[in-house]
Amino acid sequence: LSSNERDGANLLGFTEGTWNCFVNHFEDFSWDELAEKGAQEHYEGLGWTQAHWEHTATDVPYTEARWWGQLTDNEKKAANGLCYFEHNWDKVDMNPNPSFFPHPLPSFRYRPWNELNAVTQNVA
Repeated sequence: LSSNERDGANLLGFTEGTWNCFVNHFEDFSWDELAEKGAQEHYEGLGWTQAHWEHTATDVPYTEARWWGQLTDNEKKAANGLCYFEHNWDKVDMNPNPSFFPHPLPSFRYRPWNELNAVTQNVA
C-alpha cells in the first residue's frame, strides 16, 4: 500500500497485522515470510505445502475444494488463524444490498461527511 492508502487503512482501524490477515490472508508473502508471520502453520493445517504456495505442485490443497461445513474442527481452527470464517471461506456475498450503492452502510461507524474532520475527508 502507498503511504496514503496505509493512512486511510489506519483511520478505518486496520493495523499491518489485521490488514495482512483479514484483507489478504497473508497471500502476498513468500513461504518463508509466512513462517515469520506465524501464518505458515495455519496454511499447513489446510493442506498447503511450499510447492503449493509457489505454484509448483501438480495438485491443489484438498481443502480448496471444501465448503466450511466440510472442514474438520482442526481445519476450521487453521482457517480462523488466517482470518477465514464461514462466510468468507464459502465466498458468501457480503454485500447483498440491491440499491444503487451495493454496500450496506456500516451503522456502527458511519458518520455523515460534514461531521468528518478535514484530514479524514482527504484520506477518504
